[in-house]
Amino acid sequence: MVAGPGRYAALRVGIATVQGIGLGLDIPIAPVSRLLADSWDVLERRQSANAVTVIHDAGSTGIVWQSFKHHEDGLISSLNLPQVNAHSDIAEIIPPQALLTGDLTDSVSKSFSAERLSVDRFFREDEDTVRALSALKCAESDPSIYLAAGLVDAIYVRPPHITKPTGT
Repeated sequence: MVAGPGRYAALRVGIATVQGIGLGLDIPIAPVSRLLADSWDVLERRQSANAVTVIHDAGSTGIVWQSFKHHEDGLISSLNLPQVNAHSDIAEIIPPQALLTGDLTDSVSKSFSAERLSVDRFFREDEDTVRALSALKCAESDPSIYLAAGLVDAIYVRPPHITKPTGT
């Protein structure tokens, strides 16, 4: 199951559904970060790459990004925790030599130079890329990530802002 980051409502509904199935069938769940799934896809398919930075547009919050490294033993590890930075700052923060992948929205395109988003520097998803399959492959490669359904939680870009309705 892809556990985020993502939009609050979508994550809660998706995770609750998977938790219900897991609890009902008494089976463990493998929560996988969307950022890790995207990195796995690039690092497995583009054999010359040994590191990638995954970027995702988080709307007005900015851009969420995380860097990953592919080790000789086949494992993929995170080089940093997921970060959120403003669109205006992101090109200065992510190292210029980094191979990028992820969402290529209009906001992301405006945040980077055309050179940084060239075919050689930005790995684009294509019809052969299926995020769910990448998440499954990540889960298969590391059996330690399987959890009891009740222990799974979402990866939030920022804490949810929930207010109580006012009035009677």
